[in-house]
Amino acid sequence: MANCSSLKYMELSFNQFTGVLPTSVANLSSTLQGFDIAGNRICGNLPLGLFDLVNLPRIILQANQITGTIPTEIGKLQKLEELFLDRNRLFGEIPSSIGNLSSLISLQLDDNKLQGSIPSSFGNCHNLLFLGLSRNSLSGSIPKQFFPVSSKLVSVVLSQNHLVGSLPLEIGNLFNLNEFYISYNNLSGNIPGNLGQCSSLEFLFMRSNNIQGAMPMSLISLKGLRQFDLSQNNKSGQIPTYLGKFALEYSNLSFNNFEGEVPTEGVFANVSSISLEGNKRLCGGIPELRLPRCIIDESKKRKLRLVKIVVITISCISGVLILSASLYYWFKKQKRKQSPGSLEMKSFRKLSYQRILKATEGFSTANFLGAGRFRSVYKGTLEEDGAIVAVKVLNLQQRGAEKSLMAECKVLQNIRHRNLVRIMTSCSTIDFQGNDFKALVYEYMPNGNLDKWLHPRSEIHAEPTEQ
Repeated sequence: MANCSSLKYMELSFNQFTGVLPTSVANLSSTLQGFDIAGNRICGNLPLGLFDLVNLPRIILQANQITGTIPTEIGKLQKLEELFLDRNRLFGEIPSSIGNLSSLISLQLDDNKLQGSIPSSFGNCHNLLFLGLSRNSLSGSIPKQFFPVSSKLVSVVLSQNHLVGSLPLEIGNLFNLNEFYISYNNLSGNIPGNLGQCSSLEFLFMRSNNIQGAMPMSLISLKGLRQFDLSQNNKSGQIPTYLGKFALEYSNLSFNNFEGEVPTEGVFANVSSISLEGNKRLCGGIPELRLPRCIIDESKKRKLRLVKIVVITISCISGVLILSASLYYWFKKQKRKQSPGSLEMKSFRKLSYQRILKATEGFSTANFLGAGRFRSVYKGTLEEDGAIVAVKVLNLQQRGAEKSLMAECKVLQNIRHRNLVRIMTSCSTIDFQGNDFKALVYEYMPNGNLDKWLHPRSEIHAEPTEQ
């Protein structure tokens, strides 16, 4: 294969190849765009010749039996964007030269036998989005250089190592952080208040450490949190009521030293979505938890009664006013009817920019379907259920784009037809560079578009059209 001078993609994954990687890989094409032999039984060390392919953007060697250390020569691959070496038998330290990989987007080293500390040079990988170092034997503290101001990290997985010390305050620099896994380490200290600056965080797993102190109020900013596991630590104080305001799907606070009244709102209203055992001084909560009643002194009882009287009085007055206003508008606009074509938004799923980015593989050209004057269309696969969608991304730099979007939404609101592609949801947020981002997500329909079938073209290289 070394004679294949024009080879661009080498895809041999999930077969039953055995043996070692030959040193002749250094003779592969200098224009090679992908080297993928994942899911085989390749053994031996990583050949040094592999790191002479300085233009190579993707190395996928996961799920093999590769041994030895990661050579320092890896730092020569400055155009490398994806490096997958997880689920092998690599040992030794992670070389600091990995900080030279300035184009690196995704690095996966999970499930190896790597030792030593996390290199502070990771902070030089300014384009890194996804980092996996779990299930190794890494030790030492998490360096503050790991979280530079310019960081774009979206996913950090450090679980099941031997990390110690407290989380650095610089974690607040990860404004794009969506997933943070540090379970099963030996981390200690308090949860830094700066973690509340990670407003994009959805998954926070800190299970089985030695994290102490009360929950900081600054975490009230994590309104998008979906799953939270703080079990098997030494946290104390009361369970913050703001957790009940979040749209949490799952919360595990078991085996800590929490005390006082358990909230009853949000996730705490569903006994199957929470775990609180091992906190012996908790009380109240919903009846299904079978916790003892909270003891309230007489002064607090009097205040509560007064508050209830005030609330009931205000509620009654407000109710009368609202009822009067409702009757007034009902008589005034009796003939007004709700449009039958209203979009059933409640059934729409929520898609963040980060999930759309994953679904379209970073809006890659391989998923590009077409473009119009105001938007581009990409094919995407949702990670949760594998659903295939078409993502129509608005070009906000084009004048009149937003007006076009509003017109399209207005039409979709009032039209129903079995031959029209159904809109699934929309996304209006900012991307990782802070720019406005707007997109519509449709069901994906294969076999081209209506224009192609009504007006077939004989040209071999027809221009792509918008779906």
